[in-house]
Amino acid sequence: MTPSSPRRRAAADAAAVAVLGAVTWLLYGRATDLWWTWDDFFNLRYLLAWRPEQYTFDPEVWRQLPFRMLTPLLFLSLETDLSLSGLSPEAFYVHQLIALGAAAAAVYALLRLWLPPLPGFAGGFLFLVSPPVASLAPLLMVRHYPEVIFLLLLAGWSFVRAVRTRQVAWALVSAMLYLLAMLAKEVAVPLLLLLPLLPVGDFRMRLRLAVPHGAALVLYLGFRIYMLGTPVGGYGWAVAPGDWPGLVFSFPGKMGEELLGAPTAAGWVAAVAVAAGLAVLAVRSRPAAVLLGAAVVLTSLPFLPVSTEMVPRYAAPLATVLAVAFPFAFSSLAGRPRATRWAAWGLLVAACGGGLLVNRQVWAEDFARLERMSAENRFFLTLGPGNLLRHPASPPASMVELRRLKEDNLGLARGAGWFYDDLYLCSGTRKARVWGWNPAARRVEDVSATLPALRRSYCPNIRRRAPLSVTFESRGPALFWELGPYREGSWAFVFEEGASRVPVPAQAGYQVGEGAKLSFRVRYESPEGWVTYSPVLALDFAMERRLQWER
Repeated sequence: MTPSSPRRRAAADAAAVAVLGAVTWLLYGRATDLWWTWDDFFNLRYLLAWRPEQYTFDPEVWRQLPFRMLTPLLFLSLETDLSLSGLSPEAFYVHQLIALGAAAAAVYALLRLWLPPLPGFAGGFLFLVSPPVASLAPLLMVRHYPEVIFLLLLAGWSFVRAVRTRQVAWALVSAMLYLLAMLAKEVAVPLLLLLPLLPVGDFRMRLRLAVPHGAALVLYLGFRIYMLGTPVGGYGWAVAPGDWPGLVFSFPGKMGEELLGAPTAAGWVAAVAVAAGLAVLAVRSRPAAVLLGAAVVLTSLPFLPVSTEMVPRYAAPLATVLAVAFPFAFSSLAGRPRATRWAAWGLLVAACGGGLLVNRQVWAEDFARLERMSAENRFFLTLGPGNLLRHPASPPASMVELRRLKEDNLGLARGAGWFYDDLYLCSGTRKARVWGWNPAARRVEDVSATLPALRRSYCPNIRRRAPLSVTFESRGPALFWELGPYREGSWAFVFEEGASRVPVPAQAGYQVGEGAKLSFRVRYESPEGWVTYSPVLALDFAMERRLQWER
């Protein structure tokens, strides 16, 4: 090695990291044009109500959150933006892009421990263009996903350094990063099982240097029990014992769909290229096959209990594993005879090129939806009493938090509302000015003049006597239901005569809390387009654990 080699290596690494940062901005820079969306309003209200030391260390404050998870680093990350820029979202999105770029750089840094710059850069690029990662870029409420990926990769890098140098100090750094990663998101916990499998040093040395990580896990679990009152947690969907086989059976397909992003030719080309490369790697190296299999399982299984409703971010850790593993396959093939080298380059071009094309499609669809949310949410701040927003893109819970932020924190006009289901128009006389989204003009417009025609076309055509059956059962904090008799079509729970509507599966469960009291209609829409509703069903599970109704 010549004296200039370290300088050339540093220059190549700096250039690769800079290009990955530029790619991050080119792919996702438009996110800075967005306003607040999804859970941002709840998170902002929580940050405005409590100081960092309170929600970080006070269990009573933390348990006011509507979930049993421990993610204080998410709120500290958002708190940093709030303290620097106030309620201006642009700085939040810039921070979001920095977190994504840092995670891509960490992919590169980890790969450079074994591979040349080109395959290392390819891994960072594949991470950035993967559809699950594209879904993270414009969603501030999931900031902890790119941050936990960054911390985990950095912890892995530090651990490899510890094994190679036999320095406990690097192992302690790795363990500290591991602890921070767990405080960002509990999906970081399985890293402890992967460290002994890494292709560096001998097994006994890896086990010895992983001991600080075991101590970090014990510390995390103790802090988790202190803050949550339980070592386990959860939120959202609940799973009955009899539903587990079906959930497990459908899980790989759901995860695969999120990794694919869109069932287009480009998506399939990228997926086949990555799968082929990883298959070759697994066949040629048993240790690589074991490590890859363990990483795939350990980064996927934490999301199984909540996979009743699969969302792209659940696949982001697995997408990271594939982005790290594929460059090893490329390097293994590129070092072979000429024909094999051509195959390696073909797989690399197909994976990166196809990944980029499908990324652009997924991003365009996601950004259009968030652009509408942003415009509607901004517009809602201007609405006064007697004004309603029809079918907003934001979910009902988000609109409730937006109204609280508008009225209680910003001191703006009260009395504006919304409705999600046109049943709202059928319930007596509704005198209000109604606004709706115009997709062609990409703006909110006054649609009040169209309401009489909408009532005439919708309300008389509701099939009020169509067969319908519902069963509800309360099991602890979870509400389970079974809706029928139809196997096709879509279902929803409709609250306040259409003011809110929540899509649901025909059979599922959800965490609603002990002794819940709920009042809503069940809505069914057939594949042919006709609609029927149940009467208002009042559920008081403090008094009765089971309710059945049919027509």
